[in-house]
Amino acid sequence: MSMDPPPPTQPKISIITVNLNNLTGLKKTLESVAAQETVGGWEHIVVDGASTDGSVEAIRRQANRLACWVSEPDHGIYHAMNKGAARARGEYLLFLNAGDCLADAGVLKTVMAEFPDADIVYGAIRIFRNGKAGQIVTQPEPEFLCPSFWIKTTIQHSATFIRRSLMLRYPYSEDFRIVADRKFFFEAFLAGHSFARIPHLISHFDMSGISHD
Repeated sequence: MSMDPPPPTQPKISIITVNLNNLTGLKKTLESVAAQETVGGWEHIVVDGASTDGSVEAIRRQANRLACWVSEPDHGIYHAMNKGAARARGEYLLFLNAGDCLADAGVLKTVMAEFPDADIVYGAIRIFRNGKAGQIVTQPEPEFLCPSFWIKTTIQHSATFIRRSLMLRYPYSEDFRIVADRKFFFEAFLAGHSFARIPHLISHFDMSGISHD
């Protein structure tokens, strides 16, 4: 089940939220995006994996704030993320999965006012564990990204804006249960795509997700 197709105007950013039976986290994410101060310039898409915990009802209640949504079985988190990318209209994609939140109500307005021209634009995240705020994680400037960096760690998808055309050309590997986003970023780096860092806290990252199970 899904809403009618969105209007033709292209937003700058498409926020894609993937959910499966995480009603509490989904509500937090929906409220975080709905609270953004800027009007226009972005859209929100929800891809639900046929949840049975009340998530679909929560999505319906917020449907007028969403560009589109779908609830149906999928083949895993990266299949769901690729489905969201295919439905998106924005120039850039931000994957903000259920449980993750934007850092504050003004973050999209701030980011769009000074958006750099790069294929992948990344900021900082704040780690949350069991609802408690932890450290802020920042990444080095692009000139310090090197093979050893990617071997040890990665940039966080919930604080990274990916040019949609790049994602459609190289979708996430759906054979992976986790780390397909890490593979995507490393391969984009090796292929010579451009990266830019912005000095802003973008999101709060929920450490209870699948990657930290």
